[in-house]
Amino acid sequence: MVGFAWSWVCGDIWFLAQLFISPERQGGSIGRELIERTLDHAEKSGASNRVLITFAFNTVSQGLYIRHGLFPRFPIYSVSVPREHLIGRLHGPQFKCVPLDGEASTLARFV
Repeated sequence: MVGFAWSWVCGDIWFLAQLFISPERQGGSIGRELIERTLDHAEKSGASNRVLITFAFNTVSQGLYIRHGLFPRFPIYSVSVPREHLIGRLHGPQFKCVPLDGEASTLARFV
């Protein structure tokens, strides 16, 4: 087996449950073909919401999905930096934590 895809529909939600390509076969056209077939399934189902879950550190999967119009709703990206680079920055300005109040002016800043 070189790859597989599994998606399902519930009401107006299409969910890509799994898409796997054997690591030695990634980077070819298998992933593109599988995602196109699953998106065709979504189109034929009439689902108005397309959903999937992938890890932020899986940049290969994220790239494939983004190229096919599946953008993160909560864009969380994996970022790393050597520990030694951060140690020298610990003595600078610190964030001030303040509880939010329920005022409209406060809440409007988050819209």
